[in-house]
Amino acid sequence: FNDDANHPNGWGTILIGGMRLGGGPYTFKEDFDNNAGTADDQRTFRSSYFILDITVPNNPVFLGEFTHDDLGFTTSYPAISRLEATEGFQSPEDDEWFVIVGSGPTDCDGSSDQGGSVFVYDLNSQQIVLTLATGEAKAMMATPVTLDIDLNYSTELMYIGETYNDVSGKMYRISPRGDPDPLVFSYKSDPAADPWLMTPFFSSVTPITASPTASIDEDDNVWVYFGTGRYFNDADKTDLTQQYFYGIKEPCPYGGCNPITDEVLFADLYNSTPVIVLTNGEVVNATANTWDTFVDEVQAEDGWYITLDPGGERVLNRPSVLGGVVLTAPFSPDDDVCGFGGTGALYAFYYETGTAYYEAILGEEVYGDDYKSIRRVELDKGITSEIGLHVGKKVESTGFIQQGTGEVLQVEVDPALDIKSGIVGWKQY
Repeated sequence: FNDDANHPNGWGTILIGGMRLGGGPYTFKEDFDNNAGTADDQRTFRSSYFILDITVPNNPVFLGEFTHDDLGFTTSYPAISRLEATEGFQSPEDDEWFVIVGSGPTDCDGSSDQGGSVFVYDLNSQQIVLTLATGEAKAMMATPVTLDIDLNYSTELMYIGETYNDVSGKMYRISPRGDPDPLVFSYKSDPAADPWLMTPFFSSVTPITASPTASIDEDDNVWVYFGTGRYFNDADKTDLTQQYFYGIKEPCPYGGCNPITDEVLFADLYNSTPVIVLTNGEVVNATANTWDTFVDEVQAEDGWYITLDPGGERVLNRPSVLGGVVLTAPFSPDDDVCGFGGTGALYAFYYETGTAYYEAILGEEVYGDDYKSIRRVELDKGITSEIGLHVGKKVESTGFIQQGTGEVLQVEVDPALDIKSGIVGWKQY
C-alpha cells in the first residue's frame, strides 16, 4: 500500500475469500456494455477469489479478484507467501507477496474432469504469474500451507495435497528457493521469470483433501503431518477404505529437490499403529522397549504412519501442532445413506513417533499391571472442525473443536514439551 494514515509505512490487512462450491461456470450472451448499437458479448462466469483491504474494518475496500479457466471450484483456501529480493525485513518496498491456491473439483460432487494445478497470484501486479501442473488427471487440490523454516520472514517451503482419479492422493512440495544452501540468501521473488520448483513429496493410495501442517524438531528436521480421506457425496459417506495419518521428514527443506529420489516412499515409513506407550516409559509392540530407544528406532526411518480407526474414519481438516504434540480430529460418517451426521474422534501423537507420549496427553487407562497413555478418544456426534488451541495460565492447553451439531467441545491437552517461556536460571550479586 501507499504510506498513508490508514497504512503506516505501507502496511495493511487484506482478506482473501473464495466461493467454495459456488460460482458456476455459467456462460451468458448479453448486452454487457449497455449499448444497443454493439453486438452482444458472450462471457463465462466462474468461481473466483476476491481480495479486500480490511485495514479499516468498517470501511472495506475492494482490491480485485482472480480466476482461471482451469481453476474449478474455489475449495482451496488461499495461503500467503512473502519473499524478499534483498535480505532485511526492514524495507517492505522490495517485498513480494503471493497468494497460492490449488484447482478445485469441477462438479459439486467432488469430482474433476481436469488435471491438477497450483496457481500463484502476485498481489502487487494483481496477476496470476505462475501455474504449476501436477500431471495427474481427474484431479483436485487441497489447501496449501507455507513454511518459514528459519524465521527470516521469507517462505522456504510450501505443501499442497492432491486427489486424483477420485481414489488416489499425492502430497507436493513447492520451493521458491534459488539455492539449496541454507546459508545463502536466495529466493525466486519473480516466479514469472524464474519459476518455483514443484516436486512430489509423497504418494498416497488414498485421497488427500485436507491441508497439511508442518513443524521442526530439535535436530532441525522439517516434519509434515497430514491425513487422508474425502467427504463430498453419498459414495464417500459409505466408503470404508482404510485411511491413514502421516508424519514425514522432509529430505530437502531448502530446495534443490530431485523429483524422483527425494519423494518419500511408504515403505520407508515406520508403522506406529500397534505401538503402546506405558506411563512408566516402557514401549510395547516395538523392537525397542524403552522410550528413548524407541524414539531413535522411529527416527531411523523417513517418518511414521498410523492406520485410522476402521469403519470409514477419515481426516478432513488441517492438523494442529503444539509442544511436541500433533492433534487431529478425524470423522466417521454414519454408514446409512439416509442417516444424519457421524462421529468424531481426537488423536494426540508425539510428533516424532506417531504414538502416545509416556506422559499422558489425553489421559491414561489400565494396561495389565501398568497404565498406558491414551492416543485416541471418541468425541460426540457431528462432523469435526479444525482444532483451535488456546494457551493460558494453566499447564495444559485447551483445544476447541466444533461439531456439525454446532456444539463446541473443549478438550484439555497436556503438551509433551514446554510451550511457555520462564526463568531458567538466576545469579545473585
